[in-house]
Amino acid sequence: MDEFKQALGFLTRIPLGGSCQYDKTLSGAAVAWYGVVGVVIGLFLIVLVFVLHSLFGIAPVVVAALTVCSWIVITGALHIDGLADCGDAWMGGYGKDRILEIMKDTSCGAGAIVAVVLVLAVKISALGYILEQGDILALLFVPIIARIGLVVAIVKFTYVRDQGLGSMLPSTLNLSSILVISGALLLMLSVISIPALVLAVIGCGAGFALVYFWVVRAVGGFTGDVYGALVEICEVTILVALTVLN
Repeated sequence: MDEFKQALGFLTRIPLGGSCQYDKTLSGAAVAWYGVVGVVIGLFLIVLVFVLHSLFGIAPVVVAALTVCSWIVITGALHIDGLADCGDAWMGGYGKDRILEIMKDTSCGAGAIVAVVLVLAVKISALGYILEQGDILALLFVPIIARIGLVVAIVKFTYVRDQGLGSMLPSTLNLSSILVISGALLLMLSVISIPALVLAVIGCGAGFALVYFWVVRAVGGFTGDVYGALVEICEVTILVALTVLN
């Protein structure tokens, strides 16, 4: 439970009480639970959509916009921040050192604004279309598969900064827990819908490839900002992929 609380407290802004504090010694073990945090986020979004659309009769496109806003709020804009920093770095950086320097800059430039606006626009549009078709369970696949993609990035790729929240993750990962929990989540999603799972995985792979060629290849690995950008991009590409079902 301590590992799950670490994951939930880091990836969301769900109140867990003062007893839950960030612990670097648990950060790596908590990675195994990132997909379960996706379950929590997905269930929250499903309930929200049900209340707004089914109970109050709000139009799907408006529900989509409100859902994406709530999505950002529940995650504390953690991933949006990384996306914005990567947008600035991609626009203004030439060479690894310069790109990493721009990522650390707290100011927000045109690249950040464009990246965030484009991602949110596509996210709202794709989600609006999915909700028009009545496929509310799609919201469960998106946050889970995107965070499993994040786990893959943490396990398989180098963290390029000497310091930062992600610097201790590789040394404290629990690979057996990652395999068991991620496998259980994939099995659960396959029971819900195999076609949706296949499309979600394909969409996540496409998002991963975009981030890899966009920034990972240039800097030789991942940073915390790139992790955030990966989640946002994968969520968008998964949503787009799931529109094929409808």
